[in-house]
Amino acid sequence: MGQPSFGRDTRRRFAEAAWRIGRTRGFKGLTVRALANDLRVSPALLYSHFDDKAGLIAELQRFGHPLLVANMADALHERDGREPLLAISMAYVEFMREHGWAYEESELAILAPGLPHHQAFVESARALMVDDTGETVGLAGVRCEHLWLGVHALGMLLAAQRSSGQRGISVAVVRAHVDVLLRGVVDVDAAVR
Repeated sequence: MGQPSFGRDTRRRFAEAAWRIGRTRGFKGLTVRALANDLRVSPALLYSHFDDKAGLIAELQRFGHPLLVANMADALHERDGREPLLAISMAYVEFMREHGWAYEESELAILAPGLPHHQAFVESARALMVDDTGETVGLAGVRCEHLWLGVHALGMLLAAQRSSGQRGISVAVVRAHVDVLLRGVVDVDAAVR
């Protein structure tokens, strides 16, 4: 069997294949051997593009970032009368339900600044909070951080359930949880003073 020819977009093709494998097998099922077999290449070729699995996961998070941003933008556009923050929060939770496997390892540094999925959500939510309420950017930022922690934890919980084969929580229940989180962030300013 001949090996496929890869041009300048080799890393992108590796990331696309790794994303497919991760979606079906999860983080632990995404191995160099599985990826090499899927692409019909030698594991050595993969190592010539990524130092280790952590490098591949970092690439996958970069690969997933535009998908997350697009999902949140679509949710805002097609929100069916839902509050904008609820729309992007639900989009984030659903993204993590499907793709949380790619973010498991970065959970060790969950409060570290600079995680792309964190920044995407917080920036979108902050813009909505400032636009809707006219509050200061600093207070909106605190509220957005608290909201992100809640929706991220919920999304990762759902991702873990999905990967373990457990029956998932209904969308209505997830929406109710997110709605409670949204109501809770309104009172954050009193708690941080």
